[in-house]
Amino acid sequence: MNEISKQYEYKLENYIVGEDETPLQETLQGETQDVRLFAALIAETCLKISDEFAKTCPHPTAIRTDYGEVELRVHLPKAILRAAGGLWHKSVSILRTIQERGRAARRLMLLEEEFEMREIRTFCILGANRWERLEKQAVNISLKFQGPGGHKWGSTVVDTYQAMSCGVAERVERSSFQSVEALASFVARIVTVDFENDKVTVLVEKPNALEFAGGSGLEITRLRAFYL
Repeated sequence: MNEISKQYEYKLENYIVGEDETPLQETLQGETQDVRLFAALIAETCLKISDEFAKTCPHPTAIRTDYGEVELRVHLPKAILRAAGGLWHKSVSILRTIQERGRAARRLMLLEEEFEMREIRTFCILGANRWERLEKQAVNISLKFQGPGGHKWGSTVVDTYQAMSCGVAERVERSSFQSVEALASFVARIVTVDFENDKVTVLVEKPNALEFAGGSGLEITRLRAFYL
């Protein structure tokens, strides 16, 4: 581990906490190659600048006490080989004073997160009409995960998104479906049951379905409990 990584881990461990006040570095279990770390560093920098400005402002009453909040979106266009739209991460962070070892401490709190894998490209037999079942059609699948910041569910997504995208694409290509609804539910089951995600939103798009439109699609949200 290089010197920059050591400093970066130290900052996360001592300054950034999850929504339940758990240090973010403990949630990440020492990982350093994580989009959440990159996003947290940017949010930390922005909010620290705001905090320093607020402390030196000659008119402190003109600044709202809840000023320290930032929403950040990070796009990694080539993070997932099978996903043309790449990996997206959204986070909402605030500066908050918490009790730590019997004293007040200013910390960056990660309130909520969202991960999105956009346009996983695959081909399959899709449709109930005879002409729709003659050959495979192009299908784009997007997966979205949302929840409170700094919790274990985020690590599940980060640890498995590469295998998950490949697993979804390969299993869809080996199957056939009579409706977009059936395909979306099939994908949701793989993501929640096989890869142990508690909740997922699946968007299925057929880019070649309509002549005078970009395509047709369907979006569903499923909990893991739905299939158990």
